[in-house]
Amino acid sequence: MAQNMDYMISTLPIRVVDLKVVQNKLLIQDLYIAQIAHIPGRTHYCTNTFFQDWAIVYIVGGNGNYRVNDGPSHPVKQGMILVFRPETKFEYGPPAGESWNEYYITFGGKRLNSWLKSGLLPIDEPVNVGLDEHIILKLESMITLLGSQIPSHSDRAAMIFENLVYEFYQRSNEEQARTGLIYAIMEDIDHSLYGDFDSIAIAKRHSISIPTMRRLVRKKTGLSLHNYVNSQKMIEAKRLLHRSDTPINHIARMLGYDDPLYFSRLFKKYCGISASEFRSGI
Repeated sequence: MAQNMDYMISTLPIRVVDLKVVQNKLLIQDLYIAQIAHIPGRTHYCTNTFFQDWAIVYIVGGNGNYRVNDGPSHPVKQGMILVFRPETKFEYGPPAGESWNEYYITFGGKRLNSWLKSGLLPIDEPVNVGLDEHIILKLESMITLLGSQIPSHSDRAAMIFENLVYEFYQRSNEEQARTGLIYAIMEDIDHSLYGDFDSIAIAKRHSISIPTMRRLVRKKTGLSLHNYVNSQKMIEAKRLLHRSDTPINHIARMLGYDDPLYFSRLFKKYCGISASEFRSGI
């Protein structure tokens, strides 16, 4: 398939395939792909943009923003999908001097009505479905099928697309569930700073394993579970030192540190000064 250069849009060759089969030759009449493209180096930031057809964009690299009808600007990152609808103003693209890597599909047909009724398409805000080679392979297969200009291949591309839309829907729900779980765990940790930290009990409350909890905390904070808990305990220690006259050794024991010397070393490690210096400087 031919690759085209359009320096107004991308610094890299782009591939665009249009449906050229006469529509009445398609077996599937209620869903069709009008165009599919891969733009690996989009630099153009679109403003006041209107679409004639519905479109889905899958971001496979880079980041940027997405805005609908002068509403709030939503951050965009790789692994997200953006949905564009007709007769609506959009603003989207990477920051100035940067680029992102995208696949986009424009589509139509009566099948769209059932998608909208069932909530399969996320409207007016980006949705994270994750970056997955499996999704990219499906998109590449659709490019090949539509590019063949064979009616049965165009039908197959439409069937793959519908499967992909459902997969996006499932993945977005799973991502929302994961995000909710992470915040629930973080809140639980923040309420478990006093006394000995019981990671087993927290994991059990959320029906996950200890390794899974460690992985989720690292994903959210960039810290190991052990380091994150200690950092939060030191923040609480600073609050207690600031708001009370409780002896430092007592504060250490309250937060689960039976060895005051170990507590002192941790406090200086995370806060840069000793607990006594912090209190005297208040």
